[in-house]
Amino acid sequence: AEAYRPRVCVIPPSVRTYRRQAPPRSYFLACVLGAMEEGNDPFCAARALAFLDPEYPLRIVQIGRATDARLDTEARERMRVDSRYRWLGELDHTSANRWLARSHALVVSGRNDDSVNAVAEALGVGLPVMASRIDGHVGLLGDDYPAYFPEGNDCALAALLARAQERPGDRKSTRLNSSHLGISYAVFCLKKK
Repeated sequence: AEAYRPRVCVIPPSVRTYRRQAPPRSYFLACVLGAMEEGNDPFCAARALAFLDPEYPLRIVQIGRATDARLDTEARERMRVDSRYRWLGELDHTSANRWLARSHALVVSGRNDDSVNAVAEALGVGLPVMASRIDGHVGLLGDDYPAYFPEGNDCALAALLARAQERPGDRKSTRLNSSHLGISYAVFCLKKK
């Protein structure tokens, strides 16, 4: 590794940071951000609601366009069946990040690495991230990050959401901090000789 040190440079993320807003006090707001694609398990957070007491003060807001009519229909049906779930569709970047900045946590349930930008946006506002344990998330957040859940496991995500929502002190356990990552989100590249 030392042999590569002179050839490595850090490229900081090109993420516009937003000021963190005060999240709602009467309920826990989890945000799901990104296009609804089958490969991203777009309804993992919505399915997790089935494992939680309907009286829990918890809301899921999902932002992103549906990539096909079936996903659009399913999102609308989930909103009809469970008032704790709200799909906003595609929003402009500023509006989406305003929602992110006022949430208690970001949920990324992807099965592939497409959610890295959403994680970077959350890091930019200091937002806790609850993430499926896939290589891309582990590479970004670290192996010992405390808020992973097994890929596609709605029940495990529900347990994370319940723990964070029930005991406000536990929110610190899912909070990302710069000392955990050393340097916040960064991309490494090798310099050409």
